[in-house]
Amino acid sequence: MKKRILSMLIAVVMLSAMIPTSLIPVRAAETITPRTPYKITDETANILGFPSAYNWDAYRDYYAIRDVEELYGFAELVNNGEVYANAVLLQNITVNDTVSASGADYSWTPIGKDAEHAYRGTFLGSGHTISGLYCNMPDATGVGLF
Repeated sequence: MKKRILSMLIAVVMLSAMIPTSLIPVRAAETITPRTPYKITDETANILGFPSAYNWDAYRDYYAIRDVEELYGFAELVNNGEVYANAVLLQNITVNDTVSASGADYSWTPIGKDAEHAYRGTFLGSGHTISGLYCNMPDATGVGLF
């Protein structure tokens, strides 16, 4: 009886190895919904969490980027024509936890997607990092955050 069960188990494993991988369902990646970041003004300084004593005035009219959605929103803003927009990163952002040669959950379109929309503003990292970018543009050169 044990041999028969073991034989059936081995047969199932061998048969499953013959199934083409294209027939195995792949988990669809969730999407990132871009959200336009707040522009730093007198009204938004409190919303953004600037302490009242903080000299945020140096960043007046900069877009404040706090998360992945706002990073994608800022890229969308620039890629739609606002190429002189300035931004400041307010915290570390991780787009993908894992990136490999075969891909990642979320793909990135650089800020300034082409020559017509080349980024001409100021982007301040303020000591923060952006990690886990994956850009699937095999024919492009020099592609990154910008």
